[in-house]
Amino acid sequence: MSTAELEQVTVVLGVTSIDPPADAVVGIAEETDEQLRIRRNRSLQNAAYSVVGGMFAKLGNLTGVTDVEVYENDTDVYDSELNLDAHSVWAVVEGGDINDIVEVLAKNKTGGTGIKGAIENIYSEELIKPNGDIKIIQHTTRFDRPVLTDLYITVTATRKDSLIPIDLDLIKSKLATKLYTIGENSLASELYQFGYLGGTGFVLSLLEISDDDITYTDENLVIPAGAKFSIDVANIDVTEVI
Repeated sequence: MSTAELEQVTVVLGVTSIDPPADAVVGIAEETDEQLRIRRNRSLQNAAYSVVGGMFAKLGNLTGVTDVEVYENDTDVYDSELNLDAHSVWAVVEGGDINDIVEVLAKNKTGGTGIKGAIENIYSEELIKPNGDIKIIQHTTRFDRPVLTDLYITVTATRKDSLIPIDLDLIKSKLATKLYTIGENSLASELYQFGYLGGTGFVLSLLEISDDDITYTDENLVIPAGAKFSIDVANIDVTEVI
């Protein structure tokens, strides 16, 4: 903001004009009310009584973490759907520092519980013995990053007025704003609402989705545990009908 744009709002006796010595410097955007509420709600989860609940909340509060899922097999048998051994946990974390993540896992995993993951690191815990000596306990901890799976979309957009063209690129960009979380399935019919953010001069129909760009469905696509769908504009095909 230049000095010429400054305007006195609060009346102060004796002050007739404002003449700063230099132009204002643009500041950093503050945290929005919505971001504050989300951060507060996350912090309240930290006192969760369950092991998985507390682990999930603390991982979600780490700087840089954008998504998280914690799976648990508390049975006595192997879980083939999760590929998870009996009495084990599996954390899948998107973003965040590896050292921060393994510290949370080490401090919140109960003793004797197995843990799954391709990313392995050691958290060192320093303790003081009664005689004053230092004892180091090293916790080998594992976790995974989510496996991103491309979601392909095909849809037909029919003009309401044959003389007014449709902004196909805008429809694609709006469809791509749909963000999935780890383990969230994709429902084709849910995507219509995002497509209609691209305008009102058309009718969308025949929307189908695919995870391999070969077999398409207008129903539901199931994502494996530990994976998440990702939409790229390049993987969206919109057919315009006049």
